[in-house]
Amino acid sequence: MKILDISGITKTYGRNGSAVKALDGISFSVDKGSFTAVMGRSGSGKTTLFNIISGLDKPDSGQVILDGDDLCLMNDTKLTELRRRKVGYIFQFFNLIPEFTVYQNICLPSYLDRTKPDEDF
Repeated sequence: MKILDISGITKTYGRNGSAVKALDGISFSVDKGSFTAVMGRSGSGKTTLFNIISGLDKPDSGQVILDGDDLCLMNDTKLTELRRRKVGYIFQFFNLIPEFTVYQNICLPSYLDRTKPDEDF
């Protein structure tokens, strides 16, 4: 069963002479329970890809299906719920709340979703 299905994703930053194609027709899928690595040199589009997979950014074209949901059709509220419930994302520069412990930072999405954190992790 596929947990992620990416089809024809493109993303360009800038316009005209300063346009940079970060992603150009990327397609792949990931099976549920599998491990996948994304590797490449600096500037190759890894962060852009992850921002699109997590719903933090939208592609210019293509489709992203995550656990049966088409992210390209979701509004900001639905994308926020999806990130809170289905996506674990650690930013390059962490973006943690310094007043919170590590545990509190990890549990923050559960608190915001008014659910009990899974104690079995």
